[in-house]
Amino acid sequence: MSDVAAAALYDEFCQVMQAGDEAKAKDFLVENYDKLPEKVQGEVALLLFEEGLGKLINDKDQKVAEFQERGLKVAQELENAKKQLEDKLKAMDVEESINASDK
Repeated sequence: MSDVAAAALYDEFCQVMQAGDEAKAKDFLVENYDKLPEKVQGEVALLLFEEGLGKLINDKDQKVAEFQERGLKVAQELENAKKQLEDKLKAMDVEESINASDK
């Protein structure tokens, strides 16, 4: 790439950056990746890889949190069912003891 072409690409990128739109800046780098100097290509590739890895980690963290939330809900439901069964057993014991004392 000639110095003139590199300068033009740099100027164009600066304009995109001044607009403050990160998505457009990223799109510009991806669309012009093959025009970038090799060193810059490596840095862009690394940044995109890190971004993708971060998204994967966040997605997994979100899934873990959702799984934990569902687990807590199931545990609460089981605890409620256990309490209801214990209450029924106590009621049956009371009823049985009343019937036994009547005889």
